[in-house]
Formats: sequence, structure tokens, C-alpha cells
Amino acid sequence: MYNKSAVDRNRPVKIAQRCYSTLSIRQILTSFVRCKLRVRLNFTSCLLACRLPFSAQANTCPNRAASPKRTLGNHLQPAQHFPQNSAAASPYFPAVSAKPPSLCPCLTGHNPFPRYGPFAMITARMPHQVRAIRLLLTAAVCSLLHTTSHAQCIVCPLNPASSSESYGIGSSGGSSAGYARIGNQFRASWWSGTAESWVDLNPAAASESFAYGASGEQQVGWATIGGSNRASAWSGTSASWVNLNPAAASESYAYGVSGNQQVGMAILGNSTRASLWSGTAASWIDLNPIGSTYSVAFSTCVTQQAGTARVDSKDCASIWSGTAASWVSLNPANAIGSAAYGTHGGRQVGYATLAGRNRASLWSGTAESWIDLSPAGASASYAYGIFSSLQVGEATVAGASRASLWAGSAESWTDLHAMLPTYFQTSVAQSIWSDSATIYISGSGYNTLTGRSEALLWAQPIPTPSAAAALLATGAIATLRRKRSSH
Repeated sequence: MYNKSAVDRNRPVKIAQRCYSTLSIRQILTSFVRCKLRVRLNFTSCLLACRLPFSAQANTCPNRAASPKRTLGNHLQPAQHFPQNSAAASPYFPAVSAKPPSLCPCLTGHNPFPRYGPFAMITARMPHQVRAIRLLLTAAVCSLLHTTSHAQCIVCPLNPASSSESYGIGSSGGSSAGYARIGNQFRASWWSGTAESWVDLNPAAASESFAYGASGEQQVGWATIGGSNRASAWSGTSASWVNLNPAAASESYAYGVSGNQQVGMAILGNSTRASLWSGTAASWIDLNPIGSTYSVAFSTCVTQQAGTARVDSKDCASIWSGTAASWVSLNPANAIGSAAYGTHGGRQVGYATLAGRNRASLWSGTAESWIDLSPAGASASYAYGIFSSLQVGEATVAGASRASLWAGSAESWTDLHAMLPTYFQTSVAQSIWSDSATIYISGSGYNTLTGRSEALLWAQPIPTPSAAAALLATGAIATLRRKRSSH
């Protein structure tokens, strides 16, 4: 019989309290097999080891953070602060209601295999193999139900303890680049998923600095040295700082990076010119198209750069392929202006102004391919980052600027802001990165409790029910074989 001691009853609760996300079915099965599923197996504790979150609030890291949005010239409007709105569901980031979601039966006390009473007596007499299969099936069903119906985004705060405000902008490998205010100085910053992981990238000689892009272990932005802003690159530390400012430029800024390629802009005389580097100031390439009076590159995906160029007094979303002569305008027909802020896999995101409204936009390399991502009811929207088939940015709905996620259409819009506590008035998603298991989104929001903007990282496991089912079958067979071999 099971021991009804206080220690035994409290153990599952303690396990759940220190959990944020769900372990994989493979891990669950491995644990079950190693335990050999003895009669005394504490079923409740095993299921709690799945680490199912209690609610959106429980999924949130201890110290919250957020921020409005970046401001690059006149292309990104300043964030506003307004009340929270309802959420839209998504297969990637399900909507979170005001009250906690329903929980797996094993977390609510309705254990499908009671530890006491007549049913416990029956299951105790079952052969090891039968009990093993039933335990595996129940664990898998609970985990799959959580994955497909109750999977929730984990939102981690990144604001350093000594910072009065911070902004997350670039994203790569689950890490974030941005900047934080320490005292009266903004400092380029690098996080690895937590506020405690914050790294100060500010060069020793700089009065302030900003990081805007990330790729692998490389960050880009700019640093103010001797009163001049200089395009900069780092490799995770302040000491790794590299000055990218071209010899002929009075100032320069780097906004995007991919591999060893950086993009941004350089100011030469009275001309602002889209720029491309390959790790050094001497490698600078002028991307400014013929006839353009102003241009800037915001993003790169090695073979393609994206930004905006002013031609015939109109700002046009633009792409390049490494040279000024390769310039292509993405400005949609009838649009009075546009800009491209991100590129990945031959697709670009940004915004276009049509019918007096700024609309989040998606392109596939031509002006004719333009797709309006603006959600129904949004007075304005912008897309800032793209990775594979997903796009992120912000939308103003009912007067509120809200971090947003799309999957290629206006109808796919997901309100990421609804996953934050109600004391966040506004938020913005700046960039997105994903591996086969998790989607990471860097951004920021305005926290009314602290009265400041704070960097945030959204992280969401990608559900794979079919893979879990396959692992379940494999684990059940392995368990049966092991039991047979032990007799």
C-alpha cells in the first residue's frame, strides 16, 4: 500500500511549483522504463513530472519585464499605452483567458488511478505489463491534451536588476539583443533567456550603445564614441567590440546581421546610405540606389538585404542582393510609402501605407506579391521580424499597441499581448527565431507597476502530437520487452 505521509502528499505539489514548461514524451517514457513500473509507482508524482503549467501567470518568470518599440527615424512610430484587449487563438500561441485554464486530471486531484479504495486494490493485482501500458497511455493522453489544448507561452522578463528600462529587439538561438538603461546611460545588451544572464556590451570608450540585431553569437548596433555614433559588432562581450564605421562616414548604424554580414546605414555628407559590411569597416559596401536621396538596410539573410529607399520623394520598401545595382522596389501599387524591416527565406516583412493607414505587410520578392497582414479592426500595424512562415510585429487595436504574431495572412493574427499580465499597457514583438522544438520572440512592453519599458522574451514549445504518439508506442513495446526479459 502507498504511504499516506505528508511528505508523500506534498511531493507532487513541490514538483509542480518549480516547473514552467512541459517535458517531452520521450523523457516521460524514459523515466517510466527506468523505474520498471513497480507496484509502488507513485502515479500522481510521475504525471506531475510532466511539468504542466498551472496558468499563464505561473508560466511567467518571477520578475516581469516589457517595453514599447524601437524608433528608427520616421519609420517606426512611438508606442502608446492603452488597456488590454481580448486574445486571438493560434496553433502556435493559444489564447489565454482571464482565468486559469482547465488542468490535467492528475493536477486537479481527479486521478484516473486512485491511490486508495476498491479500484486501487484491483489495479494493484494487475500484471506489470497491463499496469505499464495503462500508466503510459494516461500520461501520454494528459500530456497530449496539454500540448494541443492548453499549451501556453512562457514569457520571461529580461530587465536587469540595475536597469530603469530595457528593450529586447534582436533574436537568435533563444537569446536576445537590445539595450538597457543603467543610471543615465543606455548600454547595448545581450541576454540568454533570463534577466540574470544579462551581459553589458557597452565598449569601454562609449558614452552609450545600442544592440539591434543578432545572429548566432554575434550582435550588431552602434556605440557613441567621442560624440559620434558608430556602427558596431560584438561577439557576446564588451571587449569583442568592432568598429564598422566607414572611413568617409561621419556616423553609421547597424541594424541587422546574418552570419558574417551586417547591414545598416552610413551618413556621408548630407546623404544617408544603405550599407553592407562583412565584419570590418574596410569591407563597407554602399547599397544606395541611383536616384535615391535616402536609404537604409534593416535586415539581411546573407544573399538578400531588406530596407527602404527614398526615390522620387517616396519611401519604398526595398531589397538588394549585395550591390546598389541589384535594388528592387517592393512598394505596392497605390501605396504612398513603405519599408521592409525583415527578410528570411526569400520573403520580407514591413509595412505599407494605403488609404491613410499603415499596414503590416508581407512580400515574396516583388511589389506584386504584397500581402496585407493588418488584422480586422486594427487602426495601424507593422511587421518587424520574420522566420520561416511566421511574422511578428505590432497592431493597434482599439487604441492599443499590441505585440503580434502572424502566419502569412491577416486572418492568422495572434495577439501576443494577451499573454502578458494586465498591468502591461502596451507591447511590441521585434524579432522571431525558431528551432524544431521552440519558437522564441524578442520584444518589450510597458509595465504600469514599475512605470517603465521592459525587455521580454516569449517562448513557446512547438506541439508535435504525432511524434508523441509514435514515442508512446515505442516506449510501451520497450517496457513490455524489458518485463519479459526480467522473468
